[in-house]
Amino acid sequence: MQPSTAAMEVGSEPVPRSKTRVLTLGHLDRGTRAARRARALAADFATELGGALSVAQRAAVEQAATLTALSEDAASRRLGGAVDVSLEDVVRLGRLA
Repeated sequence: MQPSTAAMEVGSEPVPRSKTRVLTLGHLDRGTRAARRARALAADFATELGGALSVAQRAAVEQAATLTALSEDAASRRLGGAVDVSLEDVVRLGRLA
């Protein structure tokens, strides 16, 4: 729905919008443990599926690998005594992964 021209100020410029950049596992810094773990999981999942994946399968594999890595990280941090990760966070991530 377009705002009425009467409500717009005379001489107002449109607000420039920055483009949203879509990132994949390939864009992650390979130096972090989390990125290495997610990439290793994605490679393992792809191998289990036969290696040659469609675009949709690749997207699903990357999502599963990312959620699994996040779930493992949250659980290990919580078990290590971190109070900034709630048990609810751990359970939710585990369900998603």
